[in-house]
Amino acid sequence: VIGGSCAAETLNGVFNVGGADNCSLAEVAGLVAAKFGVAVETVPWPEAAEILESGDTMFDGERLQEILGCEYLENVADWVAALDAVSV
Repeated sequence: VIGGSCAAETLNGVFNVGGADNCSLAEVAGLVAAKFGVAVETVPWPEAAEILESGDTMFDGERLQEILGCEYLENVADWVAALDAVSV
């Protein structure tokens, strides 16, 4: 993230932060919830927001990864598994 904010190619751009596995927001929420023994509650979109909603949010950071030339070190599931209650 820091590297991306300092790169000239990212000026005024909007970028996703992702990983090699390109998970949806729902998938990441499910992993975190399972790790900490809680449930994910979904609620309907408000009508005004539903008009703008484009579908599933995906954490696809490929565009930023191409600019920075970096490789991801682990996938989201392994990262969540390594979390503990003290570190969050």
